[in-house]
Amino acid sequence: MHALSSSYADLTGDGNYEQILIETYNGSPAYQTAKILDLITGNVLFTTPDTNGVMNYATIQDMDGNGVWDCVVTEMNDVTDNFRIVIYDTGVSAQARSNSRIASSFVLKQNYPNPFNPATRIEYSIAQPGRVTLDVFNINGRKVTSLVNGFQPKGEHSFEWNSTDEHGIPLASGSYLYQVSVNGKPSGARKMILVR
Repeated sequence: MHALSSSYADLTGDGNYEQILIETYNGSPAYQTAKILDLITGNVLFTTPDTNGVMNYATIQDMDGNGVWDCVVTEMNDVTDNFRIVIYDTGVSAQARSNSRIASSFVLKQNYPNPFNPATRIEYSIAQPGRVTLDVFNINGRKVTSLVNGFQPKGEHSFEWNSTDEHGIPLASGSYLYQVSVNGKPSGARKMILVR
């Protein structure tokens, strides 16, 4: 086991930084976990459950606005090479949402309206110009369409999605996830609900 990456933010609003740690386990199969550590006490506040998948990226954000941090991970199955997005409730209070420094390079906002039928607007901002992709996934993590794929200047951007797949076919009612990536670095995914 060794640490793959780590970042720091005051997640709990107590004036002290917590560590968000990604660790990799080189067993068979290899896999990764995400942890939130209290740097003062050394306590593990959250860890993702053991999985047979490989976690490629994790972010910490309050997905549903309930005041508790969620851990959003992109996982790849070692055997099938299929990707999926999984959201874990960390149980860590999100009192310092506005002070988080985790996603300072870009911001992905909640779509509106939500729920929606048939169209919704997705807004995001990027701090530096770069290659941007905005993708929509079904609840199982399969990409259904790419809304943006190209270079964009820094600043505010928005896209209105008409709830169709990459072939222009209307999608069924249900929950979908969307994610923006800037220069290959993905944001956490946000959830939206299509109601026909």
